[in-house]
Amino acid sequence: PKPGAPFAPFINANHFAGWMVMAMSLAMGWFAGGIASALRAVAPGWRNRVLWFASQTASKLLLTAFGVAVMALATAITYSRGGLVGLTTALLISSAWVLRWKLSAGRRLVSLTCLALVVVVAVSRVDVGRTVADFEGSGLNWGGRQGVWRDTRRIVSDYPLAGTGLNTFGIAMLHYQTAPRGEYFVEAHNDYLQLAAEGGLLLGVPILIAIALFVREIWRRFKEGADDERTYWLRAGAVTGLCSIAVMEVFDFTLQMPGAAVMFVVLAAIAIHRPDYLKARRGVQTRDDEG
Repeated sequence: PKPGAPFAPFINANHFAGWMVMAMSLAMGWFAGGIASALRAVAPGWRNRVLWFASQTASKLLLTAFGVAVMALATAITYSRGGLVGLTTALLISSAWVLRWKLSAGRRLVSLTCLALVVVVAVSRVDVGRTVADFEGSGLNWGGRQGVWRDTRRIVSDYPLAGTGLNTFGIAMLHYQTAPRGEYFVEAHNDYLQLAAEGGLLLGVPILIAIALFVREIWRRFKEGADDERTYWLRAGAVTGLCSIAVMEVFDFTLQMPGAAVMFVVLAAIAIHRPDYLKARRGVQTRDDEG
């Protein structure tokens, strides 16, 4: 990394931003769950609510809120266009979770206020003019990605069934790259296109089936309604992180980095986690059926 760059140990600001967006989404879920469960135990009245801020629980939540704000700031100051898109996606989805959840007006206001503070902290330390210029300068070319995307589509059209083989994109681009040779592309800067080029339908169809089954499993977890408030919000944070990185992968290849891939797997595991007592109930039913 460049001296003073905030994205070590990743060598690329975009990859750091992707990891941080996933981690921040999970932290926001944890924070929202803490707010939802803690304020339920607070007696009515403004005096009791003010006194609650002096409690140990409130101190932990404030520390979590500070950590979320720092993560948002760390993402913003990378000036990664994909990272800013992912950060915006995470904040919008988190706001949607808060608005749809059956919270009292007071707790909903507290949660939305905290999200707003995260945005304020992130934006306050960012050169807005530079950010706007970066987006305007990219135009439809998306920082030089349009050329490699066009070349990747040519690979997909030539090898639609089985692709060129996993981890062969760089080799294929020796023949297909039309962009200036000053920059040799070994990734498509779009993981969806790269998977289509390397794996074709032979890989793409199983992946789509796996994604469909994964989404169905997440839907079942929410539909069961078996989560307590903390578990619900932690699951919501994990889903938010997965959706955010899915949007970012349109512009980059963050999930090819081992650290980001591990974080993705952790979020996926949390998203489909079945509470222990439901596992135990299912085990009892299975034994009864066998008996």
